[in-house]
Amino acid sequence: MEPSEYFIQVLDKVLMPVHEELLDVMRQLLPGVPDQTVQLCAAGVTGHCLFFDNMKQLIRRVRPDLSLDRLGVDLVTDFVYRYACAGIASMAARP
Repeated sequence: MEPSEYFIQVLDKVLMPVHEELLDVMRQLLPGVPDQTVQLCAAGVTGHCLFFDNMKQLIRRVRPDLSLDRLGVDLVTDFVYRYACAGIASMAARP
């Protein structure tokens, strides 16, 4: 909640380059789509990737069968990939 003095350095050197790479991939998958949609798709992929780890305590209590511990990283990664691809394809097909 209160980032340290090093937050901006981590943001600039690590997080933003990865985010820009993801945006580049999204732009390739979504040619001609408004940039806002590209940004939202990138945020959606990022959110799915972070959800299973950041919310792990809640998931373990509410739906332990869906926890990252139980499902495993490979299964969750495959799910996020396939789910994101379907959503991205849907956005690319919209007029």
